Amino acid sequence: MRDQHMPQVDPSQFTETNHPALHYQQMLADHLRMQRYRQAIVQTVRTGDLVADLGTGLGVLALMAVQAGAARVYAVDNRPNALWMAERILRSNPGGDRVVLINADARSARLDEPVDLIVNELIGDFGTDENIHECVSAFADSNLKPAGSVLPDRLQTYLVPVEYGDEFRGIWRQDYFGLDLRAGMQYGCRDQAVMYNLREQPKELAAPGLVENIRFGRDMPSRTRPVDLTFEITRSGRLQGFVGYFSATLSDGIVISNYPCYPTCHWQNWHWPVAPPVDVEPGQSVTVSLDLQPNMVASGWRMDWEIL
Repeated sequence: MRDQHMPQVDPSQFTETNHPALHYQQMLADHLRMQRYRQAIVQTVRTGDLVADLGTGLGVLALMAVQAGAARVYAVDNRPNALWMAERILRSNPGGDRVVLINADARSARLDEPVDLIVNELIGDFGTDENIHECVSAFADSNLKPAGSVLPDRLQTYLVPVEYGDEFRGIWRQDYFGLDLRAGMQYGCRDQAVMYNLREQPKELAAPGLVENIRFGRDMPSRTRPVDLTFEITRSGRLQGFVGYFSATLSDGIVISNYPCYPTCHWQNWHWPVAPPVDVEPGQSVTVSLDLQPNMVASGWRMDWEIL
């Protein structure tokens, strides 16, 4: 492991909220996430490959790439505390000396040699709301070999109009233990979008609409915004909101999604509530315009909708 301008960190100043190990606790405890990434890395990395790990955090995916046969892994992150802790974890594991820690923003990082594979887990709760497109696109154009690949390979995001079960906004219904609670949701909130991890799939009132379909690599096209969708209502119900979620193809046949959220899932779902809810019937249409702002989480992505 080579030193690449490693930051100076005072561990005596760590707190519950800035301790680097605790920051990654929930992500590393997401067993399905880690299992799928490990499977995809083993499937994709070839012996002797040069690999870059963007947003490396504690260097766990970088170490997995080394275990899979990578000759060298460039582990890029712009968070000093994370890199400081990653350095110590790398020292504790065989092959850690084949990982080069780089303190930089992935969008501006330049390596001394091009890589065969870019690994990253910059997937946001709504897929692209952690700048995965911008980071991977810029890094790949500067550092990925022409025949190189990216893991995840593809990222699709969806929006679907729903009537919730008893999760989230679903209890505000007419038949709640013999009570009518609909009046509780006759007034909306000022927030555009809110985050909540659905454990059960709600009643979908129309087929999900594809928001983005991204294939990662060099020369990626720019993102389209705003995204305009039309939903044809297929089931009668109360439109209580729109759920945003992702499906990521890590490598061939290895997919992970956050809809609904599985046990130990560290991702959540973004929701655009409709309050008060609106009764809809098959044959009606709902148009949606969603403005995907770069460098901003989905809470700032403005949605406008209309029932036709």
